Amino acid sequence: MRSTDLQSILASASFGATAEQRGRDRQFSLQNGFHLYTKLKLKALLTDPENVEKAARYLRVVEVFSKASEQACQISGCVLLEVQGHVHHFFVPCEAPDHGKLFGFAASLNVLAYDVIQPVAGDGWNGFAVTAEFGDSIVLATTSGSVISLGPCANNPAKKLHDGTASRTLTYRNTDAGVWSTRVLPQTVQDYAADSMGFDSGYQALASETRRILAATRVPDVTFLRGDANLATDLWQRPVRVQGHFARADLNGFTALVKEAFSSSNKPAAVA
Repeated sequence: MRSTDLQSILASASFGATAEQRGRDRQFSLQNGFHLYTKLKLKALLTDPENVEKAARYLRVVEVFSKASEQACQISGCVLLEVQGHVHHFFVPCEAPDHGKLFGFAASLNVLAYDVIQPVAGDGWNGFAVTAEFGDSIVLATTSGSVISLGPCANNPAKKLHDGTASRTLTYRNTDAGVWSTRVLPQTVQDYAADSMGFDSGYQALASETRRILAATRVPDVTFLRGDANLATDLWQRPVRVQGHFARADLNGFTALVKEAFSSSNKPAAVA
């Protein structure tokens, strides 16, 4: 295993990178910061659409959500690690727990969700929630182009979000007490300005600036390819409507093994 910086890991997993570049030297990066997960709480009429119109609206929501997240990261210096439909995984780099930075970024994302994405979702909207935890983690890229984060602080917020958290809130693990705390997030830019206590002031304009950039960026209309399209290549360009069985596999006990490795002094053993 070879240690490298985070940007090298992200570059090796970017679109256009070859399989050789992605798997080169089995690189990893040990990082400190907050792992932050966000979830658009969408109703079943969008997440389990019964017609093409609703499926297209869901994909448009996901597209706008992704563009908003990318712009927010470019402005803030935070990192978008994974896009899993209406769930996004971010990394907020900081050597020590910077709650002002965490609160500011989470608040900005919440304002964007309600201001920009809710109108696109329409009657399929059901809220927005954020979870986070600070700690050290290992980030690496796979030959398939995915970015993987290993460590309790990268895993716990995802589980917390899956278990269910209230809309318009940030649920985060308090580093000192080791317990989960909840903070209500502002819904508008005006709310942010009125309740900025604990927020990093540098983030106050982030939602407004991201909204301005999105307004000048055209999000293409969703069109579906035929079901006999080449899934290996065409999915990069546009969605394909298919019918079939979808299977998902998971390694039993893997989370416990990673947790054990992170409790030792040799954290890269978690990768091996």
